[in-house]
Amino acid sequence: MNIPNTITAKYVEVMQAFLKGESIQVRCPSTGIWTSAERPIWDFNNYEYRVKPLEARTVWVNTYGGERHTCFADKDEAVSLARRPSALRVAVEFKEVLSD
Repeated sequence: MNIPNTITAKYVEVMQAFLKGESIQVRCPSTGIWTSAERPIWDFNNYEYRVKPLEARTVWVNTYGGERHTCFADKDEAVSLARRPSALRVAVEFKEVLSD
């Protein structure tokens, strides 16, 4: 399996942050819930890792038919890209909850 350099760089970035003592979070894609990783196992095939954000993030989500969702960091972008007849909900605001 060939891993693109951008993905490798992201892996390295989060691992270096861990070595510097920064808090790391992990999530299983099937649950979508970020939890603290005190001793990460670095299983990038089955889990996602990130440096714990200092502040909760807000995203806007457009919902389309067939359980399709698209997330945006910018509300105006979400609104401008949702001018399709298949849009069921447009620019629904979600605020991330940071666990300890």
